[in-house]
Amino acid sequence: MNRHPEPPKIVTLDEPIPVLGLMVRTDMKHVFKDVSRVLHDMMTKKAKTGIPEQKLPWEYISLSANFDEHQSWDYYTGFAVDDTKNSSEIFTPFVVPGGTYAVFPIRPKSRLLLSASIVKTKKYIYQQWLPASGYAFAGCEFEYNDESMHAVNPNHIDLYVSIKTL
Repeated sequence: MNRHPEPPKIVTLDEPIPVLGLMVRTDMKHVFKDVSRVLHDMMTKKAKTGIPEQKLPWEYISLSANFDEHQSWDYYTGFAVDDTKNSSEIFTPFVVPGGTYAVFPIRPKSRLLLSASIVKTKKYIYQQWLPASGYAFAGCEFEYNDESMHAVNPNHIDLYVSIKTL
């Protein structure tokens, strides 16, 4: 089946989103191993200590930023919080920048298909949609899931890609 992802919704985040989580610098060769490890570490640490000032209902965010010419980037993952001032030494504070984003829903049928669905969607975004869209990549992207999405299907995420007008 050669079905392309549905067209994105263009949204504006008026305010940055503060998050507490973990970070790893990764690249194309190590991304699957690194992401798997940091996600596991994040959930283990959250189970032991909780997240200071975690927003409820919960929102889970994985941000990719600081891309370089060697195809490496910072991968952050964690929970949205009301404020990062009270962060502990256990978690890394980070912020999802405000701005304009193209939002692509990713809805695989099973957990086993999630990574492949993300890869397929990103390939479509950067090779097909973005070049024809009138927008340029603005430096970061993030995967989003919240308590209500998780209740419907824990494998559903939204991929937000920061954009700016050409």
